[in-house]
Amino acid sequence: MCGPYFTKGSLVEEWKDATKSLDGYHIHIYFHDDFMAETEALDIATKLNTLFPEHVKDISHVGVVGPHAQRNTAIEITKEGFGDIVSWLQMNASENLSILIHPETDNMLKDHLDAAMWIGESVSFNDQFFERIKTAQNKRTASPKR
Repeated sequence: MCGPYFTKGSLVEEWKDATKSLDGYHIHIYFHDDFMAETEALDIATKLNTLFPEHVKDISHVGVVGPHAQRNTAIEITKEGFGDIVSWLQMNASENLSILIHPETDNMLKDHLDAAMWIGESVSFNDQFFERIKTAQNKRTASPKR
């Protein structure tokens, strides 16, 4: 049995610690260079903003930049709105779209590669972007402290 190894109080504290660095979530609705798909992505973002204005912090268009190897509509949401917004997307998003949902913390690698979830088919990332981050992190940890 697991009971003797933890208590609800210790789990609540662990959860609080884990969410301290969680600023919210990013949703990326990817589309190809197709006007209809781009319009559909923007329509979804607009609907989310209409339904959940208290939880949608920002909507923007993202080009091929950073980890994103494909254009997309990005929606920044609060952590409190995660459940309702993701549920709505799961029930209403077109099967023709690829939607990435990832936390926004101070760990971009984990956010995009380990803690992310997809609705629809996943889209490839710009792996060179993450390799540069890994290389920079390795250099910081390998450099001697003075």
